[in-house]
Amino acid sequence: MSGGEPPVPKGQKIGLWARLGDGRAAHRLLGRYLAPAWPAGDGGTPRQGGVYQSLPCAHPPFQIDGNFGVTAAIAEMLPQSHLVRDGAPLIELLPALPPRWPGGRVTGLRARGGITVEELVWADGSVGAATPAATADTTVGIRRRDGDGTGRLRRLTLTAGQRATVT
Repeated sequence: MSGGEPPVPKGQKIGLWARLGDGRAAHRLLGRYLAPAWPAGDGGTPRQGGVYQSLPCAHPPFQIDGNFGVTAAIAEMLPQSHLVRDGAPLIELLPALPPRWPGGRVTGLRARGGITVEELVWADGSVGAATPAATADTTVGIRRRDGDGTGRLRRLTLTAGQRATVT
């Protein structure tokens, strides 16, 4: 990393900003984590830290837990499921979306309540569609916010193997 900060605390900080719903701060730290470890072609000395071209963490010694922590932190920016509402896990969609990611798609993220978010698609900072699938019989709340901050909540009761589409 720039400045020699070990990767494990960097991943923890990104995850904490994501948990707090601050996608801008999480993205700023993610950019520092992803700083290239090799010189910019000027023949300079390689940095201590950063990432190699194939993305493994380059902080000496190599620390895979930095890669795992940052991956978990990125996942924390997209859906979160730490809250409970009316006795059911609440899955928040795009709680810490960075402004620099106005559109995108992610698949296969897990959430509490026996849910896999099979697909989450967004555009202009708002959820376009989400497909939660149950791995067990469950009831969950799905909350999404539009780009203007308007919140929408939907309660789903699903049986094992059942999917729903949330738009």
